[in-house]
Amino acid sequence: LIKNGVTRGVSCLEQLASSKIDSPKREEIFNLLDQFKMRFEFGPNVQIACGGESLDWHNVLGYGSSGEIQGFGEHGLRHPLVIMNSDIESDFWGGFSLGRKSIDDENYQGVVFHEMIHNFGHQHNEGIDYSYACESCCFKGSKLKSKDLNSASCRICQGDYDNEFDPNYIKDLAQTALEGDTLVYLMFLGSRKDELIWNGQSFESLLNFYSKENSSFLHALYPYIVPMLSDLDSKQKWKDFIDNSSKGREPTQIFNDQIARFFYAFYIKNDETLAYKELAKIDVRSVRRTVSGATMAMGHKINVENSILTLKNILNIARANAKTEKFRTGVGIVKMNEGL
Repeated sequence: LIKNGVTRGVSCLEQLASSKIDSPKREEIFNLLDQFKMRFEFGPNVQIACGGESLDWHNVLGYGSSGEIQGFGEHGLRHPLVIMNSDIESDFWGGFSLGRKSIDDENYQGVVFHEMIHNFGHQHNEGIDYSYACESCCFKGSKLKSKDLNSASCRICQGDYDNEFDPNYIKDLAQTALEGDTLVYLMFLGSRKDELIWNGQSFESLLNFYSKENSSFLHALYPYIVPMLSDLDSKQKWKDFIDNSSKGREPTQIFNDQIARFFYAFYIKNDETLAYKELAKIDVRSVRRTVSGATMAMGHKINVENSILTLKNILNIARANAKTEKFRTGVGIVKMNEGL
């Protein structure tokens, strides 16, 4: 299974590399191909194991080392290594299950390939995120022969950008939300908030992201973002979008407004003091009570649940990238008290 997955992944990289090979920016995909070839021909072999009680496996399928390491975990592994979650088991349908979540062979292979890319030094939140992009491009959603090699994840895997702050990279990263990698874009915003320059293009990417991810939340973000757009056509486009989409009923609207104020303070203003104050105003329990109401339409219940998931993702990324222990502790308390 793993051997077939690696073969498929390398074949996918070869297809991506053969397209527009004259671009001087696309060096890394050729480096990846050379590194895979060198690894398999000359070693060292990747050590692959399951489990490891010393690791945090919460919502994690695998770990891959990105630098020299010896005696890692209960298995005493050395770099390069891949450790897969031992709670993944074969399920009835021939795939694999992780707790209540089931993944098929294709996605399992994609995770292993993802971790092997880490073995070549690529880490999340440092430079262009090849691991997620190449996994998504080469394994998720369709067989390789029918894969759309011009999808956002495939474009990122090709690496045709100046750097991670290239507006086209940020745009494609936001677009990958439609391809199932929602958190990668938020991880980028959280980890780069000290360096990211918010301008018309980066705001456009953010608006596009939430127009697909949670349009009712976009209604709450709209007053903070659109006034900063200098392009009049862009302002009109988003005004038309807001006018023709639903912001949800009052409980959802109020809740989204609370999340939006926190998001703006932390991710855009980069002000943890202000974000901490807004954090204290978020009331998940009140909006959850509205979901249990028998008179609430199913569509509005879904909107509430989507907004709670939006908050959970935003808080997880914010906590991971906070500068102060006070802020991290505050986020942890909110998550615990509100059952997030």
